[in-house]
Amino acid sequence: MTRLTVSIAAVLLVACSHRSQIDQGPLAFPPNTVTSNGLSARVSQPVDFSEIHFGLQGIKYTLQKVILVHPTEGLQVVAVGLVPPGTSAVNEKYPPEVPLAEVPTMAQGPMQVVIAVQADHPGTYDAEGVVFFYTVGGRSYTAYYPQGVRVCVYAFPCDYSSLISRLQQMDPQKVLRELGSD
Repeated sequence: MTRLTVSIAAVLLVACSHRSQIDQGPLAFPPNTVTSNGLSARVSQPVDFSEIHFGLQGIKYTLQKVILVHPTEGLQVVAVGLVPPGTSAVNEKYPPEVPLAEVPTMAQGPMQVVIAVQADHPGTYDAEGVVFFYTVGGRSYTAYYPQGVRVCVYAFPCDYSSLISRLQQMDPQKVLRELGSD
């Protein structure tokens, strides 16, 4: 009887822990894809970043919203949009010179995500990744991408190397549970 009780408890524990996994959906990012970058900025001047390509060939989706993970107080998202892959719209002053499909937006296939951020005071501002809220075929998903960013407002040099080790220690499922899934 004890062996049966332990076996049932083990099965329930595995089933419950599996249920708590948030399904990142068909557009989930590959595991162990960790990147970061640093941007120099002026006070209240939006700059955009993103080397993130979102979407897969042949899949129609709606990108509902994009948020930063654990942003430093004072770092604000000004705009989020999509541009065709390979467009030279990233790591520039915002707005880019190319047309931007602002989020929420429907798209098909891979697109490059442009995220414009700004800070209103001198200093260094970080974010530990990006979370995407999207739908495919009427079903909602939430996906975490470990793309860190450091924005240096009149702070030189803009060294962002410490972000990589922080991102490597992040638990995507924990981040998604903290931020909630729509």
